[in-house]
Order: sequence, then structure tokens, then C-alpha cells
Amino acid sequence: VPGVLEQVGNRFVVRAHQHVPVFGVRPERRQKLIGLLIILLTTSLGIVAQTDKTEINRLRQELNLPDTIPIIADSKRDFPVSKPVKIFLLIKHNKSFAKSFVKWVEDWNKKDANKFGKLEIVSKIDDADVVATQFRYGVKKYVETTRVRTSIGKIQRDDDETFTGQSIGNSKVRVERGYEGLNFPLYSYLLVRGDQNAWILNFWFVDDGIDRLKTNPEARLQGKIESQMKKR
Repeated sequence: VPGVLEQVGNRFVVRAHQHVPVFGVRPERRQKLIGLLIILLTTSLGIVAQTDKTEINRLRQELNLPDTIPIIADSKRDFPVSKPVKIFLLIKHNKSFAKSFVKWVEDWNKKDANKFGKLEIVSKIDDADVVATQFRYGVKKYVETTRVRTSIGKIQRDDDETFTGQSIGNSKVRVERGYEGLNFPLYSYLLVRGDQNAWILNFWFVDDGIDRLKTNPEARLQGKIESQMKKR
């Protein structure tokens, strides 16, 4: 057993232990806890398996791959050593980003191809060694927004030539609250051709769009391609 189930207030917490000490727990209480632990683990594994299957099916649909072609997740699978590496680009969420991705490949070939190998863009997935794709899919999310607008009654210049705002008489503060819709989650995938027509899922990332300042899905995907090219 990988952990012990402990009750903290009205919540149950699974803590990792080498052994599961259950001393001091009445037999009937111990049996209930073990049963609840089994239910929690079974439910969690079922949700994970269902989510993975759903995402793979969606990826297969976006790439227009039949069910007879396997898609296998393996982040350790490297790019082929063939020169050039033929890459199929399917950037579906934004035409501007699709063009910039092509430009990134062109820049790679100008600056780094002599040292690390060339990337050759192909128009058909059947001709590709690797596939890079991005698409949006899922449920749209909304976040609450708060905007504060102020109107200063008077601006006064100080002796040091700086301006300071002073709330005098007719100053106003207006708070506006509302909701802003975020984009659908952006899915990024990098696949490498495997044996017997299989595709190996080398890299995957989902950007939910909530923290826009910290995420750059295009750079993540391009960075993974770059690191794979340099590893060969």
C-alpha cells in the first residue's frame, strides 16, 4: 500500500509511508477507511485513463489518423538521425502563428542547419518524420475582472517640478466588475514516427489561458524541437 488515509477535519488525506500503521483504529473504522481508499484510488485512475483516451482521440481526429495507426506516449523517444528531418506542421488555432512557425523553421535552417541538421517542411503527414501541431479544444472559461477608474479633482505642481494627485472635493473612484471569457485551452503536441506506422507522442502541453503572462505555447513547442535537433 503506497500511503495511509488520514482524516483531517472533514477531509481525507492520503500520506505516503513505507508502512501503514493503523494502531489505535477500531477494526470497523479501519475497514471503512480501507474501503474508502480503494474507491478513491479506483476513481482517480479511471478519470486519468478516460482523460488520456479522450485527448488521444481528439489528437487523432485533428491529424485525421485512422484508428489502425497507434499513438503511443513516450517522452524519451528522440528525433530520427536522418537528414533532413521532415516535419509536418499543423498549427490550427491562429493563421498568424502558423506563418510565424514556418518563419521559425526558415530561421533555424539559415542559422543552425549546418551544425545540427535541416528541417524540411512537408505538406502531407505520410511524408513526415515528425509532426508539430497546436489546436484549441474544450470548454470556454470565464474569470471575474475588476477595474478601478479614478478622477482626480485637482493636479498640483510641487516645487521639484513633479506632479502629485490630490483628492480635493470632486474626486471620484468608480469600481467596475464583470466577467471576461478566456480562449479555449490550447493543446500542443510533438510526435515522432515510430515502427510499423505508429506515432510516438514525444511532447504534449496544455495551456488553459489563465496565466497569459507566464505561458508561451509556441516557444515551448519550438524549444522542444530545437533541443531534439541538437541531441541528434
